[in-house]
Amino acid sequence: MRKRSIFDRVPLYLLWALFAVLLTMGLFQLVTDTGRQNKLTLMVNAQEVQDVALMRKLAEDLPDGIRMIKVRPFSYAMLSESSLKEADMWLIRESDFERFLPDFGPVAGYKENHPEHDYHTVKNGEDEIWGVKVYDAASGSGALKEYVGYAPAEGETPEDWYLVFNPSSLHIGKNGQDTAAFTLAERLLTLP
Repeated sequence: MRKRSIFDRVPLYLLWALFAVLLTMGLFQLVTDTGRQNKLTLMVNAQEVQDVALMRKLAEDLPDGIRMIKVRPFSYAMLSESSLKEADMWLIRESDFERFLPDFGPVAGYKENHPEHDYHTVKNGEDEIWGVKVYDAASGSGALKEYVGYAPAEGETPEDWYLVFNPSSLHIGKNGQDTAAFTLAERLLTLP
């Protein structure tokens, strides 16, 4: 009978190491995360996003009742599909309105209180879906240029970018909830 060597069990050891890493990551996520009622999430549909730097900047002055702000690229949704639908705001290109229109809905409050901003409006049946202009492609001016790469992919034309609120967010003042998403939007529009 052949004697087993330590190398015969390498796949088993690797499997246990992988299990330990995944368990540690899950526990870390559980301990460091907070519920949706205490968190604001911004999803950005750009190739280049300085998400960690933007999160740090936004964490300097959190809206009342908020303990955490998450900034994620849309590619993060490959790991967690629900992250797109649970986000409080999306930063998208003008052409994304048509593609994501089924996920958008009417949001009242911000537009009425901030008529000084430029908006892009799309009709979806009876509903009016709108986004706040964050970046103007024609002039190359706008907010968040230090954190978001607005440059188009090769062969594409430059587009305006908009901040769109999720109608199912807990932070848009619906059903007696807070308006922390609007407060965050005001702050985002002032960042260079």
